[in-house]
Amino acid sequence: MDAKGSSRVVTGLLAIAFLWLQMPGLGLLPGDEWIYLKGGQLLAHGVLPYQDYFLAHPPLRTVLACLIWLASGSVLATKALCLLATVGTAVALHVLSDRWVRPGAGPLAVALFLFSQTTLTTAPFFVGINLALFLAVAGLLCLEFECPLWAGLFHSFALTAALYAALPVAVAVVVVVLFRRRWMPRYALGLTAFLVVFALCCWAFGMGFVEQVFLYHFKKSGDMPGFESSGSVFAGFLEYSYLVVILPLLGAPIWGRTPRLAVAAVSGLVLTATVALYPSAHSYYFLLGLPFLAVGGAGAVLEFARLLRAKLSGKISAMVLVVLAFGTSFYFYDTLSRHINVRNIWTKVSAESASLAAVVSDSGADCVLFGDSSAVPMVSAILYPEVECSIAGDILDTNPKRLYTGLVSPQGIIEQADSGGANRLLFIDKHGLYTVPQVRKWAQTQFVEVQRIHARASAAVYILYEKRTNPLDSTGLPRALTRENR
Repeated sequence: MDAKGSSRVVTGLLAIAFLWLQMPGLGLLPGDEWIYLKGGQLLAHGVLPYQDYFLAHPPLRTVLACLIWLASGSVLATKALCLLATVGTAVALHVLSDRWVRPGAGPLAVALFLFSQTTLTTAPFFVGINLALFLAVAGLLCLEFECPLWAGLFHSFALTAALYAALPVAVAVVVVVLFRRRWMPRYALGLTAFLVVFALCCWAFGMGFVEQVFLYHFKKSGDMPGFESSGSVFAGFLEYSYLVVILPLLGAPIWGRTPRLAVAAVSGLVLTATVALYPSAHSYYFLLGLPFLAVGGAGAVLEFARLLRAKLSGKISAMVLVVLAFGTSFYFYDTLSRHINVRNIWTKVSAESASLAAVVSDSGADCVLFGDSSAVPMVSAILYPEVECSIAGDILDTNPKRLYTGLVSPQGIIEQADSGGANRLLFIDKHGLYTVPQVRKWAQTQFVEVQRIHARASAAVYILYEKRTNPLDSTGLPRALTRENR
């Protein structure tokens, strides 16, 4: 087998190892992904985002969730798309590294990308970034194979998966401007496809689409409850992914001789800095710069090894390479051992989520559920169609940030839940919507707490409420009591 074939085999083995590590992540893990997974089920029944319920992102991920649900009948099958997209990004990186750096760089770039802590903890979650990143990197691959129209189309789809795909798409624009300027008209033509999609959404849903997809994000700020400071988010990224930031910097002396490698490394560093400065960033946003950091890091390592062999004696260069290999091995060992622990936690959390769904199912017929958006859509989605557990008013996203931006008031969301016929509430103690005083008071006066479920693996306490037949008034007494009876 030649070197090229061996390189592909190594990348394939890395992908298989990555998929094995991620398998427990395909289980029932509470989180925002269930807004889109349940949204796919609703769309299959004619319930439209932006019109019938709040959706804070472009439509592609919900449409894909709907199509996979219709094809497979399994809401969890959609999550497999995330892993396939991440592996697809790795395969594209292998090809780009071999062409931008030199043959043989692919496996190292793939290892740096797949086994970064950020990738490992984000890959199985259907939050849009995995799909958007795959489409963005696939578009770059199309440029490499002289297909600018397809590159533009891939990047349009990336933007309809998530607006933050604009960051890696900007790298493609730089590549076209610097190296393939004559392709700009065809690339721009493909890129305009997302404008057509957005224009159709604006026409169909009016200001609802604009307000939810654009204005909502502009109104968010980093000082809202629920956001970590940008500095602490960046520090957390560096703590576990320092190698993918350091390696591209080591390659700075050779950037002048390898322009494409320079574009990859600089783009990765700039995207990472942009996310670090964004006031309302989440930790998984750093995934946007990782493919470029991985390519830049792989190039730096190979060039550094070549210079050592050329400038130093055989024994000294061998000793330096052994020290570097030991340091890199420690980085990967530390990352993988930490993730194996996360993998075990995922297994336990999935079992706890199944038990939670069973508790809600056993709470009675005609369940109309409302509450925390990381749990309620999950319970409703996995019980359907065996158990009819609808969501009050189809309110999937109850993130309190919606309240802090002023798009809806606490009283407004309470009225939506009441008009939607909510007769069960499911909250997480000291988390999410339950931290809003008006919502908590409404739950305690209009509903009765029937059970607390302690989920030890996820360190969460779920509170299940049932509708009171005789709600309490502001004094804490049943409203049906007369003054004399009091």
